[in-house]
Amino acid sequence: MFADEENRELYLSDPIEYASFLIGAFDAPFNYTATVTLVDTQSINYIKAGSTGNYIKATFDVLNKQGASIGENVNVTISFRNGSAVSRVIRSVAYGSLLSLNIDEYLSVGTNSITIAAVGQDTLAATSIGLTYYCINLQLNDTFDISQNISPNGNLDIAFNITGSGIKRLEWFIDQVQVPYDPQNDDVTASEASRTKTIPLSSYNLSNGRHNLQYRAYIEAGDGTLFYSDILYRDFIVNNGYLQDYLTVVAFEYPYSASYGTNGIIDPFTEPIPMYGATQYETKEIQYAVNSPFGESTMTITCGNSVSTYSASNRNVYTYELKSFDSGVSYLSFVFGTDILEFNVHFAETRYEDLETITNGLVFVFDKNDSTNASSNRDSWSYGSYTAEMTGFSWTDRSG
Repeated sequence: MFADEENRELYLSDPIEYASFLIGAFDAPFNYTATVTLVDTQSINYIKAGSTGNYIKATFDVLNKQGASIGENVNVTISFRNGSAVSRVIRSVAYGSLLSLNIDEYLSVGTNSITIAAVGQDTLAATSIGLTYYCINLQLNDTFDISQNISPNGNLDIAFNITGSGIKRLEWFIDQVQVPYDPQNDDVTASEASRTKTIPLSSYNLSNGRHNLQYRAYIEAGDGTLFYSDILYRDFIVNNGYLQDYLTVVAFEYPYSASYGTNGIIDPFTEPIPMYGATQYETKEIQYAVNSPFGESTMTITCGNSVSTYSASNRNVYTYELKSFDSGVSYLSFVFGTDILEFNVHFAETRYEDLETITNGLVFVFDKNDSTNASSNRDSWSYGSYTAEMTGFSWTDRSG
């Protein structure tokens, strides 16, 4: 029972927000029962922060006293709570229909408590169920200098930062060989920490030339699932003082997958080396540095059909931006003097649907600081090879 029709409509639109508007109920609680059935959805979920493709799927029904469906449509309110932050999604669901809602944008780091409430549109029979999504944050980065030359008997010092809740364990690999676990330094309990890992190279009998460090961190979730950080791929140069080779070393990050090789890390001795972590249409940065025994030289970088040349010299770190408009495998090479470093870059397909045909809801950012609304070319804009013609447009601090 409601005070008036307006209160009834408000209650149906959001039974959680307007629960107090229901001042009496006589028929529905005794004669009808609302139900929620989860489909391919668990009540307790552990996911990594930033993951995509998280959906809530459910069906709804209203049953009479005999347990038979009466075929009633329902109004559904899905509430998301993380700390003091609350958001809601409201849907009208027809009898027999499946509610499928992508919840990526509603999840944030920490504990996300979700309530699914359903109310019959005629009987007002109501029910609710709760779900929990634990969104695990794990970030790892460093300031490792790939341009440095290290003695075969020297130490590899890696200054890194790690962020995440719970106990985080680090794993280190030199030329695919796992560095022995050190419980004093490889376990981090603080939610955010800066440390330096020191690895003596004398144990690895490394020759002059290019070598490889890869490392990662993981957290064990409450259900026993291991969640890994991105893997940091870092080449480094070993030099006993007599290194006379042209060399290119690189640094990049890629997501963990057990399928990527032994121990789930890339084999740096494969030719070409597989590279992961790139996505169609998106820019991936790769750092590179060189060893030039005879001073400055020319670096030639080939990516697919694109060939670019740059100057490169010792003790400098450069950044190359990698991008492809196609998914799949693309060839990438760094040619410096006599050294050729080759990769097969695996571009994952974009999660956005058919970007080339999107016409609605686009937002453009223009900068036209070189002219005013009184300029003769005020309706024209250009930047490099890109141009635009505008009609009925005024340049302001907000519009461009």
